[in-house]
Amino acid sequence: MRPNELLWKREIGQKFSVTHWQGSTVTQVPMILKESPVNITGSDKVFSSYWLNDGDILFGTKDQKLPSPSPISITQKHNAIYLRGSQRTQNFCRGSNHLPKNSTVPLAGIRAINANPAGTLIAVASSNPYSIYILDLPSLSSNTILQGHTDAIFSVAWIDNETVISGSRDGTMKCWKVNGNKQQSVQDRSIEILEALWSTTEIDSQRIRDLIYLDMKAVTLSSNGFLDIWDVEKQAAQVNSICLPFPLEAVCMAGNNQNATVAVGSQAHVAVMDARSGSSVHTFQSVNDYTGVRSLDYCDYIITSGGGMGHIGWYDLRAQRYLKIDGQDFRSASAGWFAVENDLQSSSGGWHGNPTKAIYTLKYNHQRTKLFAAGGPLEANFKGAYAGVWM
Repeated sequence: MRPNELLWKREIGQKFSVTHWQGSTVTQVPMILKESPVNITGSDKVFSSYWLNDGDILFGTKDQKLPSPSPISITQKHNAIYLRGSQRTQNFCRGSNHLPKNSTVPLAGIRAINANPAGTLIAVASSNPYSIYILDLPSLSSNTILQGHTDAIFSVAWIDNETVISGSRDGTMKCWKVNGNKQQSVQDRSIEILEALWSTTEIDSQRIRDLIYLDMKAVTLSSNGFLDIWDVEKQAAQVNSICLPFPLEAVCMAGNNQNATVAVGSQAHVAVMDARSGSSVHTFQSVNDYTGVRSLDYCDYIITSGGGMGHIGWYDLRAQRYLKIDGQDFRSASAGWFAVENDLQSSSGGWHGNPTKAIYTLKYNHQRTKLFAAGGPLEANFKGAYAGVWM
């Protein structure tokens, strides 16, 4: 099936299988994707996102402390749902150990959003407090709070429909068991608070930057430039520790369950690692120069990457090159929103004019015909945001 035919079927609402994306089709889709910018003026850096369905996107930002959904319009066909602090949030977190309003702990934002395999629960990782919030799907009503981390939570993954693992800046991976069949009456809105079943040992100065569940194992990416493989069925017995070929600023990864390989983004490269043998399969340069690879998607033999210059690239592992789009190796995201109060002269990089925006999150819809890309200024002290649906 040709891409144009596939997209036409999508527009008229005709169902089709993801298995149609085979052969050369997957390499042609980036050529026909067009950006539809999302106006999120006033927000600061989109760090995480998840497609609830073909028209609704859940995403979290740096400046939003706790989850509480409220819809905003993207286009006539899409809605985004913010995770914003509100009275509903306060009710949701009643009884939790959240930080006081005058806390001096800096916000790290909502860094991770992930649904269980059945699509009945979604986990949202917060940095203030350091908790994971479990929401029911599709209602997004509150279910459970998971507590135990002592620093920002950068990633969450589901082992099955009721078991959640997480990786944190505190240097630990933790595991929880939630009640997927929990039913609440209208009168009973109490929220269950759970402590972790088990945790790995905290290692000084080694932060967990990302975590995925791959090939029946947990894979963590640490700030020391290592991939660590864990057997979660044995309460996180360490199976292997893999030294990365490009460890500098290695902050994101994506896994391919078909061949148990992991793509890891660093300052200027993407390294494809074999999680079973620990060997490096392939490496290639980022389309964002030395501003860092900040987000990745890995499906079949195509790796989609976003980085600090706002470039999105599609790398073909079979051809070992980027897909050419209008003669370039990438597409560039639009400007987004940038706060006028940002002090460009105080930037450590000595900016003259608006700084570049980084792509911190990349998420395809289930049929992989739409890509949500979002982020914000690369400089930590600059406020701004970018979001767009590519379709």
